Amino acid sequence: MSDEFDIKQIFAISIAVVCLVIIYAVILTLPVWWLWNSLIPEITQGRLTEITFTQALKMNLLFGFCFRIWFPYTKK
Repeated sequence: MSDEFDIKQIFAISIAVVCLVIIYAVILTLPVWWLWNSLIPEITQGRLTEITFTQALKMNLLFGFCFRIWFPYTKK
């Protein structure tokens, strides 16, 4: 048995990573989508309407980029 990866293993690992990223994005987006659609239209009395799942995903990504702390934690 060879220690090197063949093309099938690399392809399988790549597909698995893509699937995990998609599942992670869906899990993080569902609460944003649900909370927005259940709270915001009622609070704003219909001025802001319900959003779609893809809009919630984009909002989640935008706020993740804007408010993520980029400085790594260092011990002294």
